Amino acid sequence: MSQIKGYAQRVGNFSTNAKSFLGCIGLNFVSLGAVQVLLGLYILELGFAEDFFGLVVGARILTTGLLAVPAGTLNEKIGAKNSLFLASILAGIAIIIQALSSSKFLILTGSLMYGGALAILFVMIGPFLSNNSQAKEREELFSFNFVLMTAAKTIGSFLVGFLPIIFVKTILAQETTELLSHRYVLLAFGIIALLAVIPTIFIDEDEDDKEKQDEIDVVDGLKEERISKLSLYQFLLGAGGGLIAPFFSVFLANKLGATTQEVGTMMFLYRVTMALALFLTPYLVGKMGKVKSVGVAQITSLPFLLAIVLVPNFAIVSFAFLFRGALMNITKPIASDFAMEITSDAKQTTTSSLMRTSKSVARSVAAMLAGWLVANYGYKATYFLTFFFYLTGAFLFVKSFLSVEKKELKGIKQG
Repeated sequence: MSQIKGYAQRVGNFSTNAKSFLGCIGLNFVSLGAVQVLLGLYILELGFAEDFFGLVVGARILTTGLLAVPAGTLNEKIGAKNSLFLASILAGIAIIIQALSSSKFLILTGSLMYGGALAILFVMIGPFLSNNSQAKEREELFSFNFVLMTAAKTIGSFLVGFLPIIFVKTILAQETTELLSHRYVLLAFGIIALLAVIPTIFIDEDEDDKEKQDEIDVVDGLKEERISKLSLYQFLLGAGGGLIAPFFSVFLANKLGATTQEVGTMMFLYRVTMALALFLTPYLVGKMGKVKSVGVAQITSLPFLLAIVLVPNFAIVSFAFLFRGALMNITKPIASDFAMEITSDAKQTTTSSLMRTSKSVARSVAAMLAGWLVANYGYKATYFLTFFFYLTGAFLFVKSFLSVEKKELKGIKQG
């Protein structure tokens, strides 16, 4: 109990800027969690196939990647407060457009807008948290942010499970269809994204003591060995994730015959497991260090990855699904915090932008390819390819950065 109180007190001591940022991120990620679960089912209800869903997801993620560098520049020009405000407005409008439309063109347009909003949010996370925290609390702030993002997406997934029932019994009365209930739920989450502008009011730009950032230069950034290897690692993660993650809800529905409520419940448990697993990050880092923690957790997730697609048993698939997600999620705050630690203050926005670009471009291309692969060869092809990308990424990260951690970060801690 005393540990929980101590943790709550440390969270309460985060700066006002950090807490306001977390509030904005939380509301946006509630919407994102819901959209990730429901949009695929909504598109199938409209009569479109998996390949179109792959195109929609790929378009969103590709936009996130291509706009990551411009988003970093925009943040430097107009400031964090205005950037967050813009991102929340764009996200809300994008979701509402998709909810109200049965047109492929408008659904794709909404996806492109949503990708732009997410580019702004994702690129800001590392530099903003780093610049609005003290060194002693930074690791905990990064970890808490990932817990919050996962918890928020968990709430979104959970709401997808029962909001359609509420709409059916109240607003929609007797004239109900799956399509109509999905549409109302998407509209609700579009409004939630718009409400994310409220926490941004409390961000004080004058309190933002960030170091002057170098102007973002993609070529110069990639010439630096550390930034290029961090970007390549994110590229491999993006490629692997893009092949399977956007199709989780569709996989559960089509492969295992799950209903919308069952999919929502499973995705809720998936997010809960990932959120709880994040509390293990300080323990893992304390025992093995950051680089080994990333490598071990990522490699340990691989047997569970294969079990999802190879074992035709709902209970085993569910178990593997939850544990794979938990193990992969543990690596995210550790790798993100590590990247900021080994990068100079002046290069943090460049590093964050290039990492996000690499991951998003790879994820988008993989998602579009996955739609075609699933339609023609089934789900096994995508899972085997993901196995290869994740394994390669884990070895690359450990081989590239284990010596860096031992030499540099050890020296910082001792100092």
